[in-house]
Amino acid sequence: MDLPDSHTFRLELPGLPELADMPRTFLEGVLRFADFEGDEAQALCDAACGALRGVEEVVESRDDFDLPIELRAVVDAEALEISILERGTPLDGADLRGLREAAAVFDDVRWEQRGAAGSELHLGRKRAHPEVTLLAEVEHRAVDQHLEDAEAEAPAAGGAQYVVRDFEAADALEVSRRIYESYGRSYPNPDLFYPGRIIALNQSRRLRSIVAEAPDGSIVGHYAIERPRLRPIGESGLAVIDPPHRGRGLLKSMRGKLVEVAKSMELYGLWSQPTARHPYSQRMNLSMGSTACGLSLGTTPASTLLRGGDAGGGQLRASCFLYWYPLQEESPLSASVPEILAPLVTDIYAARGREVTLDTAPVDSPADLAGADGALRTRFDRARRSGAVELDRIGPMSRALISEAVEMLVSVAGAEVVYVDLPITDPGCAGLAQALMGERLHFAGVGPRFLGEDSLRLQRLVAPVDLDGLVVEGDLGARLAEWVLRSARA
Repeated sequence: MDLPDSHTFRLELPGLPELADMPRTFLEGVLRFADFEGDEAQALCDAACGALRGVEEVVESRDDFDLPIELRAVVDAEALEISILERGTPLDGADLRGLREAAAVFDDVRWEQRGAAGSELHLGRKRAHPEVTLLAEVEHRAVDQHLEDAEAEAPAAGGAQYVVRDFEAADALEVSRRIYESYGRSYPNPDLFYPGRIIALNQSRRLRSIVAEAPDGSIVGHYAIERPRLRPIGESGLAVIDPPHRGRGLLKSMRGKLVEVAKSMELYGLWSQPTARHPYSQRMNLSMGSTACGLSLGTTPASTLLRGGDAGGGQLRASCFLYWYPLQEESPLSASVPEILAPLVTDIYAARGREVTLDTAPVDSPADLAGADGALRTRFDRARRSGAVELDRIGPMSRALISEAVEMLVSVAGAEVVYVDLPITDPGCAGLAQALMGERLHFAGVGPRFLGEDSLRLQRLVAPVDLDGLVVEGDLGARLAEWVLRSARA
């Protein structure tokens, strides 16, 4: 399939009844351009039009309808993103009519409040690249077959000459095969099943992949830096090793190469989410100098299965630790956290080697908060059934706005878990976090540079999570797990 460069389309809607059909015509043309067809195109168009009508109705009810609404679509090699921008009275969570239908068909739903500048709804859908099982016949190789064939297929440990190198477009199909053979169709990042998307993401630098090549030229491992928003930090992940080639130190070699790549990109650091299902990825992170700074419960859908090794969590969502590996020296930090969290947060920063001064005194009242509320960003990930809320500055309405956003993600979008990141350097963070922790939100850790600077991360659990089967490595990990689990079970 021909993958065009990025194209942007805009339509300003003045709210005239005689132009009511214009948005659908506009969206139908954009969907055809992005190669969406048939029932899929119809469902996407209906959902986007429904969301637009919901925004228009609210704006009209507030006498802001003379302000134009902008409908924008961006099509690139990876995805289609439709944005609805209104510049009137900011919408709150209850106003997003049509969001339930949008969340059911779009891969990524984001909502950004901009205060006096209005608000914007983003609807993202991956383009229809050929999926790996359509490009090549891929059969699941059972674990016992892997073990039987390992000696015959893989070189002897002493003589193996693997090459760890940068990803090339020709590697994409084999990377997809390794993911499919290890996880089946349950992997929570479906991009990896589509060779065309892997290529497009690497071309846009939202993904920096490296691979392990066996002596026979086959691709037997993949590891990557993920930067969906091109921020100056990256998540190290998407790691897979072909089972016959495990136990040969490939993951460690690939991790070393990944750090070299990250340094060349001048990133502040790498964060990672080693699974709490087994100890191996946690041990690897610890051996490379990463430090634990959080435990995000329920990150992985219950449907995720690890073919070729570990069993899935059955009917329970699984969890991941949060680790940080700084690539640049970190300056001293002043942080505001609730008093009850101060000892654990102090230990987290001590492990990172970052000097911190903690203020545990909550701001007396919302009226004492200086300035207006910052931008609030809300996101729903359909593949993971998870939500995220970010706030970059705390103001008098922050508690109400975050509570509304969390409830919207849970009750409207259907999120099974929600993560909330607060600016830890804001003097109002201690009081806001303390208040939110009384509203079914629990401490999850410190998000390293998640908001430009660090965040204080909270979490809301909705679906059942495997709390009893957590595997923990390291003293700090054990303290984090004890605190987080005690809070979640309270």
